[in-house]
Amino acid sequence: MTQLMIFLLAVILAGIVAIGALFASGWDPVMFWGSIAWVIVLVVINWMAHAIIVGGGSVRRDGAPGNKIGSLPGIGVVTFGYAIASIGVLTFHRVDVIDGQMHLAIQIALLVVAAVLVLLALVAAKGAAHGSESPVSQTQLAKGLRRLQQMTEDPAMRSHIQDQINYVSYRMPHPSKLNSVALIQAMKAIEVADLSDLESSLEEFKRHLQQA
Repeated sequence: MTQLMIFLLAVILAGIVAIGALFASGWDPVMFWGSIAWVIVLVVINWMAHAIIVGGGSVRRDGAPGNKIGSLPGIGVVTFGYAIASIGVLTFHRVDVIDGQMHLAIQIALLVVAAVLVLLALVAAKGAAHGSESPVSQTQLAKGLRRLQQMTEDPAMRSHIQDQINYVSYRMPHPSKLNSVALIQAMKAIEVADLSDLESSLEEFKRHLQQA
């Protein structure tokens, strides 16, 4: 997906430059290509925001709801709206509907409004997590299980541990919805495990996880 998105961005940018080259004659080169460069910046900002949204499913959830990934769709809408408005104002300036001073003032105002909306989205996501923190995250549990997996060369045991990693990473309910004491005990079971008691530690981990 990442390579495809990068290729898509490259095609879009190449298209913008090619179209710009077709209309470059008759314009002040500095002003014209400066405008093209600004459009490219806006496209890259939007690409980054939407690429993260598309790839958001691969981002691990932490120990609390309200992860910043949840605010990305709203941020994507803001960045897209800002880009359209900014390009519109730039176009009005290029066809002499508004002068340079007014153009700059409107661009600054649009940037401030977009920045405030993005910050509000991040604050809202953070506020959703207030009072719902979990002492153990899915990332910590998966990392601990991977440590166990690296301790053994037994294919059956490694496969068994991988099943638990997959469950924790993709199917386990959010840690904030589970019993925090049981999660802590599950984490401790894999933190203190060594090769001599690997199987018993994994069984203890599973038992505490089921109790959560």
